[in-house]
Amino acid sequence: MAMELAKYGIDIAALCETRLPESGNICDLDYNFYWSGRQEGEKREAGVCFAVSREIASRLTESPKHINDRIMKMPLGKDNFATFISVYAPTMTNTDEAKEAFYSQLICTLKQVTRTDKLILMGDFNARKGTDHDKWPTALRKHGLGKCNSNGELLLSMCSEFELTVTNTLFKQRDERKTTWMHPLSKYWHIINFILTRHRDKNDFNSTRVMRRANCWSDHQLLRSKVAFPLRQKYNKQGPKKPSKLNTAKLKAADQKESLQEAMDIAIGKLEVAND
Repeated sequence: MAMELAKYGIDIAALCETRLPESGNICDLDYNFYWSGRQEGEKREAGVCFAVSREIASRLTESPKHINDRIMKMPLGKDNFATFISVYAPTMTNTDEAKEAFYSQLICTLKQVTRTDKLILMGDFNARKGTDHDKWPTALRKHGLGKCNSNGELLLSMCSEFELTVTNTLFKQRDERKTTWMHPLSKYWHIINFILTRHRDKNDFNSTRVMRRANCWSDHQLLRSKVAFPLRQKYNKQGPKKPSKLNTAKLKAADQKESLQEAMDIAIGKLEVAND
């Protein structure tokens, strides 16, 4: 996996269905892998992971935070701020209770992210979001694909609440560059892996497309976004420190004294001329 990520120049990757126990990290080649899963004795069906290049990992002020086996959060930058979230949503065969629990926890996680943060949310959402740009003008742009299902409604409702945009729909390209997974029975290709960002930051994305030739040992295709944004400096709650004011009282007094002296000199000069 590390070799394939390096081949395609991936700095940060969200991996799903890792099924590793508990939480931990390991270094392999030029990447640090951080995972989040269930306890050792529990049945492991999900699991999420961040694969981070060593260059980016060196900028982390803290390790990615374990939320549960389906959600993981990673803040990026020292005295700067951007937040990445890796997710693996329940499939259509999961119960409504499981889906509601997942989105409830994800919404709680999103609320904890500062509004000024750059936000990138990525992973396998097991949802079809359709093409109804008129109904979801903020969440969807004009280059979607397929029909929306019930999982897609949950995803798009969350996107509307937090003003998120599905970057998969930002760029015009062939269908084979959009679809990420083929249904094993119908053999139809669908988009169920997404990369989301705040609607205000959509111009940070230069492309979002599927890399068909990537060998990820998975039935999902590698979805890659090229993103460019500056990490802004984070101020404390009091804001930037205000410059201290100079005490000009003494200067004013000195100015008045000099003005008085000049007036006296002029008066004395006039008197001397008169005396002459």
